Amino acid sequence: MSPSEFQQVYEGRATGGEHPWSGTPAAPAGPAGPAGPGGPAGPEQRWAGLAAAPEPRRAARPAEPHRTGRRGVLIGVAAVVVLAVVGVVAFLAGKGKPSTANNAGNVAAASPSVTSPARSPSVSSSPSVSSSPTQLPGAAAMATLGSYLSQSAAVRPSVQDAINGVQACSESAASAESVLQQAITTRQNILQNLQTLSVTGLPNGPQLVSAFTTAMQNSLNADNDFHAWLADLVSSGNACGSNPNQDSNYVAAGNADTASTTSKAAFVNLWNPMAPEYGQQTYTDTGF
Repeated sequence: MSPSEFQQVYEGRATGGEHPWSGTPAAPAGPAGPAGPGGPAGPEQRWAGLAAAPEPRRAARPAEPHRTGRRGVLIGVAAVVVLAVVGVVAFLAGKGKPSTANNAGNVAAASPSVTSPARSPSVSSSPSVSSSPTQLPGAAAMATLGSYLSQSAAVRPSVQDAINGVQACSESAASAESVLQQAITTRQNILQNLQTLSVTGLPNGPQLVSAFTTAMQNSLNADNDFHAWLADLVSSGNACGSNPNQDSNYVAAGNADTASTTSKAAFVNLWNPMAPEYGQQTYTDTGF
């Protein structure tokens, strides 16, 4: 019998139900006869005897083999799954947490050691300190040239205003003539001082003095010519309104002024690159 059939038979006996038997079938019923004392019993008596006979005690039901094996397999699978999950969790925890050695190395690389003394900068790595303008070679000569430029720049606007005022009849020729004389005196003094200026140690010193001298001389020539034009107006009694181009002195003044602008441009090309280093002002060709 299979385990399931055995269980059905066992449960049926416990509840008093019908029990299928696979034993030898009963003999066919014959005519009932009286049972003698030693005679064979009839079919009814035999069945009655079987029914009345006590049922032998059965042993405990053995465990079903297939259920026991399946339970063992399930327990084994569950254990493997639990171990696998524990292993994965431990692996991920180990990956997420850096080791002590690596962490210590990262901390040491990210922050300087507290106990290590601070390094003092070496002399060779410190930036070089630029010399002050007064310590540069030729600084005194540059300062003197700067003062001459400032003087010439101070008189230039007044000269131009005086000439424009005479042409517009807003200023008399005599007043403008005195303004031009002041400019002439200033530039004459500059030219005289340039002859004795020492430029020893000044880079491009001789070229600077030569270019500046040419510019001042051409500017002085223009001032003298304009002054002569104004003197002609005063002597002729023409205060304003006349055509200045009819006066040769005015024409000469214009030519000298053009030459002065050209020579001043040559000078500032030398001066402007050097001036900031010496703390001096830069200029344009019409600024002084």
